[in-house]
Amino acid sequence: MKLSKKLLYSAVVLATVAGPTVSPVAQFATSGIVVRAEDTLQSRTSSVVPSKTDIIITKLQADDYNDEIKPDGKKNPDGLPITDIQSLGTAVKPLANVTFVAYKLPSSISSAQIETLKTKKTVADVEAFLKTIQADIKKTKLSKTQENGETTFSVNKEDNGKYFVVEDLTAEGTPTTISSAYAVPFLLDVPMSTSDGSGYLTKVNIYPKNVTGETPKTGKDVNKLGENHASYNIGDAISWFIKGTVPKNIESYEHYEFKDTIDDKLDFVQVKEVKYGDQTLVVNEDYKVTLPTAENQKLLKVTLTDTGIKKIAKLYPSRTLVSDSEIADIDKNTGEKPFLQVEFITKINKNAVLGKPIDNKATIEFDNKPDNDKKPVPTPPSDEPDVQTGGKLFKKVGSDKAGEALAGAEFELQDESGVVVNWTDELLAANTDATMFAGKREVGQPIVLKSTGQTFGIRGLAYVATEPKADAPGQETVKTSSKTYKLKEIKAPAGYVIQEAPVVFEVNQTSYNKEPMTIQQDQSNAEPDVITNNKRPSIPNTGGIGTAIFVAIGAAVMAFAAKGMKRRTEEN
Repeated sequence: MKLSKKLLYSAVVLATVAGPTVSPVAQFATSGIVVRAEDTLQSRTSSVVPSKTDIIITKLQADDYNDEIKPDGKKNPDGLPITDIQSLGTAVKPLANVTFVAYKLPSSISSAQIETLKTKKTVADVEAFLKTIQADIKKTKLSKTQENGETTFSVNKEDNGKYFVVEDLTAEGTPTTISSAYAVPFLLDVPMSTSDGSGYLTKVNIYPKNVTGETPKTGKDVNKLGENHASYNIGDAISWFIKGTVPKNIESYEHYEFKDTIDDKLDFVQVKEVKYGDQTLVVNEDYKVTLPTAENQKLLKVTLTDTGIKKIAKLYPSRTLVSDSEIADIDKNTGEKPFLQVEFITKINKNAVLGKPIDNKATIEFDNKPDNDKKPVPTPPSDEPDVQTGGKLFKKVGSDKAGEALAGAEFELQDESGVVVNWTDELLAANTDATMFAGKREVGQPIVLKSTGQTFGIRGLAYVATEPKADAPGQETVKTSSKTYKLKEIKAPAGYVIQEAPVVFEVNQTSYNKEPMTIQQDQSNAEPDVITNNKRPSIPNTGGIGTAIFVAIGAAVMAFAAKGMKRRTEEN
């Protein structure tokens, strides 16, 4: 029986969606795919149109495919099984839990309409197009691919015709690692003929292929790469680092975006730079920044552009991938082992609870399916590094007042080395009680504390994070120690002597609030450091007994001198 040109065309269509042709072997197993001896062209050929045609779809995944596979697959004219899928590319293996949908096309569909249909990559797009040509939608949802990547679609003789098969990426349980696809979606024309026109195929193997890769993971650091804990003065510039892994199939990504909600205890300053390995990316060319504002709930976004994604994909072809477990604490960004790095600056503001860590975490939103339909998926959040600030309380007393607070003393604030600490905008905003301060309360001027008739103090001084690289799963692991400061007394209370030596004091996590981890706002209930002044010595008033003594002594001296002069005169 001679086959029609139409049926021969079916074989050509099949050739563009299947894998490479190989000779049949007795038995061969690769990654769960088994080829049996009976799977030969002869065993699959019928001289008449078969009562049923079995379409065996084997879903493959790989890190990458050989150039001959891209973009439409390699010819497999008779739809025979592939005996060595590893020959198709790098790390090729079956992919389970993928759902396909087969659409029966109307016999009236034109060649031009079919060409347009081939550009549709999703179930939604296919169905929308079929509606535009007023076609009845007849579809078959195939069972999910098994561990060996297989699912079977059988077409009975009475249902022969054209079918368009597409992956349903929205199906529950679909792997999130799927990105680029080759030879999918695909068109079938059943029945299918053998390549030499000698008969009809009763069974056909088709191998749609995907590039898969690990989804990105994010990490977060503060102060320096690899550090999770830090302490700063209110108003000091603080560097934060959002980090993201770059999957091997990054070129397939339609969307890669860092998102970070800035805590209300932090003021955002700027995005300092974005790097990949040792390469600095270009703002507005490789990435765009959405600044945090009150309107967007202080959400910072750094989004790679298409240009940026393509640039990153071409950099470091021999790179070592940063693993999911490494990204949280990796502290070097190199060309040998690169990752994406966003450095941005904040300052602690007046809302900080002194001694309580201010956590910050980030996520990545990505779309690794190049289907022109961006549907970003969020990653789990990063680890939560933190920054802290402290304060100190004081009480000025006199040595003669049994602990009674004295007002009127003034102290210049210095760091451990004796360098004066000056006002910043943020420190001014955090220390609004003017009764506790003297001098000019202006940016750049020395901070001068003033004792009151009660406790006084300063908010917003750094202490020490003793284990900055410790894990950052939560606040309970933060370990800190004290940092030394000095108060230089420049004015004593009336009637008291100025202390010559500076008053040395320490700021730590509990030097302002007793239990900072349990409160939502400052309690100012830590035990204050007591600064004691000595009473100035008294000088008696004019006309008192002290003056009489001096007068008596003077008179005695004068009398003694007069007597001596008289004796000398007599002798002469």
